[in-house]
Amino acid sequence: MQDVLSGSASDPYPETAALGSRTRGPELDAGLGTGSNLGRYLVLETVGHGGMGRVLRAYDPKLQREVALKVVRREALDADAHDRMLREARAMAQLSHPNVVAVHDVEESPFGLVLVMELVVGQTLRKWTKEKPRPWPEVVTQFRLAGLGLAAAHTQRLLHRDFKPSNVLLSGLGEVKVTDFGLAKLVSSTGTKHSDGLVPIPTNDSLDGTLTQADIVLGTPRYMAPEQHRREVLGPAVDQYALCVSLWEALVGKPPFRVKGFDALLEAKEEGAPPWPADAPSVPRPIVEAIRRGLAANPLERWPSIDALLDALSYDPARQRTRWLLALGGLASVVAVAGGVQSWAAERAEQCQGAQAQLREVWDQARKDEVRQAILGVGAGYAETAWNHAEVVLDGYADEWATMHADACEATTIRGEQSAAVMDLRMGCLYRAKVELSAVSSVLSNADADVVQKTHDLIDGLPELSRCADMEALSEEVEPPRPEEADAVDEVRVQLAASKAEREAGRFKRAQQELEVAKAMVTTLEYEPIRSEVSLEEGHVLDELSEHESAEQALGRAMRQAAAQGQRELLREAASMSIFVVGQQLKRPKEALRYRELAEGLAEGDPSAEAEVRSFVAMSLEGQGKYEEAELEHRRALAQREETKGPDDAAVASSRNNLANALYAQGKYEESEQVHRQNLAIRERVLGPDHPRVAKSRNNLGIVLQTQGKYEEAGVEHRKALEVWEKTLEPGHRDIITLRNNIAAGLFKQGKQQEAEDEFQTIVALIEEALGPEHPDVATTRNNLAVVMSAQGKIEEAIAEHRKILALREKQLGLEHPDVAVSCHHLARLLLKQGKAEEALPLAERAWTRRQQTDTPDAVRADTAFLLARAIWESSSGVQARARAMTLAERARAAYGRARGDKDPAVELVEKWIAERG
Repeated sequence: MQDVLSGSASDPYPETAALGSRTRGPELDAGLGTGSNLGRYLVLETVGHGGMGRVLRAYDPKLQREVALKVVRREALDADAHDRMLREARAMAQLSHPNVVAVHDVEESPFGLVLVMELVVGQTLRKWTKEKPRPWPEVVTQFRLAGLGLAAAHTQRLLHRDFKPSNVLLSGLGEVKVTDFGLAKLVSSTGTKHSDGLVPIPTNDSLDGTLTQADIVLGTPRYMAPEQHRREVLGPAVDQYALCVSLWEALVGKPPFRVKGFDALLEAKEEGAPPWPADAPSVPRPIVEAIRRGLAANPLERWPSIDALLDALSYDPARQRTRWLLALGGLASVVAVAGGVQSWAAERAEQCQGAQAQLREVWDQARKDEVRQAILGVGAGYAETAWNHAEVVLDGYADEWATMHADACEATTIRGEQSAAVMDLRMGCLYRAKVELSAVSSVLSNADADVVQKTHDLIDGLPELSRCADMEALSEEVEPPRPEEADAVDEVRVQLAASKAEREAGRFKRAQQELEVAKAMVTTLEYEPIRSEVSLEEGHVLDELSEHESAEQALGRAMRQAAAQGQRELLREAASMSIFVVGQQLKRPKEALRYRELAEGLAEGDPSAEAEVRSFVAMSLEGQGKYEEAELEHRRALAQREETKGPDDAAVASSRNNLANALYAQGKYEESEQVHRQNLAIRERVLGPDHPRVAKSRNNLGIVLQTQGKYEEAGVEHRKALEVWEKTLEPGHRDIITLRNNIAAGLFKQGKQQEAEDEFQTIVALIEEALGPEHPDVATTRNNLAVVMSAQGKIEEAIAEHRKILALREKQLGLEHPDVAVSCHHLARLLLKQGKAEEALPLAERAWTRRQQTDTPDAVRADTAFLLARAIWESSSGVQARARAMTLAERARAAYGRARGDKDPAVELVEKWIAERG
């Protein structure tokens, strides 16, 4: 039975529905799930993945320690590359240094080459620099430690060649370790020709061995030295250059070369280091000049070694001042001056205290007690988990807010690193974050059961505070309102924050009420940028209220207004949301992608924004039947969200769900099952077993199991999901209806046809009442009812249902939608069964044409090819027509064989048909 869809409850990170039918053997993803074994190692979780493979956290029972396993897929390496990578890993294992992630071992496995490495739990240096403003000595210290790791590699004649902040890990113990020597290269004393193969490694075991030459420049262009761009001989100076680019970026807040395009970037680098920006934080000149020398276009003009660069970066102005003061008047003068400076600094520091006091009634002990009582008071099984998450996250958010508030003040009034204008920008950003925090805590302090379900989403929707330290982003914001309108604009933003909080808590009518107040207030203001903020929130609220056409119009207004006012981030969000509303909600996927380039361009450089756009684009691609493209976009979105948010985030879970469904749509059932199981385990741990979103994961897993014929397992998952939803949702809720639809499908597949038909009749009535008779999901349920009728021999009734379904889908989805092809196929099959071949033929032709244009699984495509072959044969006696029918039948036989094996009954059926007419 086709068209059995998974549920999609209101979700700030929307999830796609499960579709499709094609089998495929187990791959790396499916075989290395949590709890599996890789050699002697027990896999605990996946912590990262990419095109070449993935990185796993694992336990080594022999040495009783956790390790990281870097598994490189077999198909990513040819024989030569495999051997070279093996030698490289062995060379890396010889390198032991506290600032380099250790390689313990390298092994072969059925999944590919496995590098066993030291596990470092912490964050990347890139994330650390973005978290909040850091004093320059602290930043330089961390990069010097990373540089020591590079220097140690150089002593072993190893180059990194892809050094960047995201390839440096900071452990929870304060250790700094360089990792990901995936592009590392053994180097001779005279340097090494730049190899551009997939895994560039020496062709023999000698340190002086020559290297192969291929076609792709490896490395990250922003950090590459000019000679690396040009594929020239590389030496240690290439890592020195990347270190200096990274350090410049960390201190200034933006890279030294800000041009787009590979060739343009090389041209800029060939001109040498640019001047230190006038608006950059104050950094001692010796440090600046040390970095600029490391950015020399000619490697011979850089520092003679990375050790020399690190010596230059060890400059300490305090030590220099002490020497100067001692020369003037001795230690007593130093003490006196130091005392005066400390007194002055203490006096100024008092002006920057009191940030915690500004959080009174926003997130103080009294508000915490209110939120705790409200959440735990609903009595749901997942309430305690929700409260624990809220307390930890909001405590951390408030502490970070207070720290950033004090730093913004001190950077201007005490350290003199930033101007008063910059402080105003930072304080304005922090004020808006406080407004949103206040709105969230207010909603939680009056939480009911529905709000508690949304606690994770509500909290995760708070703005990232790191933006309030991003000078480049803040400088691009629009001018603030005139002083006489400033308070009124702030009041509108308070209303918008309240609307957003209510919306993310699932209370859409309340959100609309808050929004209407904001809309009324803005009519009296002349400050245009606030109007686009209102329009954007209106688009979100109307979408949640299922007023999708009105939502599209509101988002269009937001885009026009934001473009006129130069509100880049708001324009990006409106364009991204338009892809979702037009493609997913209004079922116009091809039209939705007209916003793709705009949204992708505006999101570039922001991983969270990029992931959101990719997710929405993938949904529209699925709507066009382009499931392979959709899978790729979902994988990219998932990788970005996992890197920026961690594996337990709500957005990550939704991306993982969407990926599983894209795999399902292509018939990759075993992979889909593994991803759904992983998602279920994480959601159950993070949200608690009785949370409705856990039920959603069980529902989707049940669909995949059902498709594979694992009916008992599927029934267990569906019954558990129904038990949760019946306790937490109204009887006529859409999610319950959808789940009952899937349970009825299970009854049908187990041969309980009358029970299934009765259940589908009830479900059709329920879903029409909930969504209206012309909603696309009504067609899905009617389709299932018609399939059951047909199986029981009620052909006329089934044909009548399929005619209704086809008309409804053509009207709601358009003639080119994949679901229209499904209806054409079903209707043609029944008409042919009645002997009405001439009426069936055009419908079968439509289904076949569309199936050829989409990423349809082999078995489904075979069904339609054979259907069309029979319709042609029975409606025409012409030689050409019957020759075409035989060709289609042969194609169907081959496709069935690929999908199910040559011994499958479907193959035998087609072969018999061909033989009888041959």
